[in-house]
Amino acid sequence: MLFASILRRELFLFGMGGLAGAIAFDAQPTDRRRSGKQHLRNGLGGLLGVASEVGVHGSVPASIWLASRDPARSELQYALSELRSVRSSAS
Repeated sequence: MLFASILRRELFLFGMGGLAGAIAFDAQPTDRRRSGKQHLRNGLGGLLGVASEVGVHGSVPASIWLASRDPARSELQYALSELRSVRSSAS
């Protein structure tokens, strides 16, 4: 029973990571000009990527600790900057 719930959670998080890669327009951050839709795709893909990395452990203290570490924190900052760029490119 415990094995099934752990396996289900891991498969869900793996699927979220795959979905994040499929949604994101740029695999790596670039300085190229992008449209509002591309900024939105990058931002949502980045948020899903952070959620799939941080949520792996399943406990709140471990998730907070992982979110404060550099790879997740820098990806979160990039995703939020892309979402802010959506608003600035629309106006």
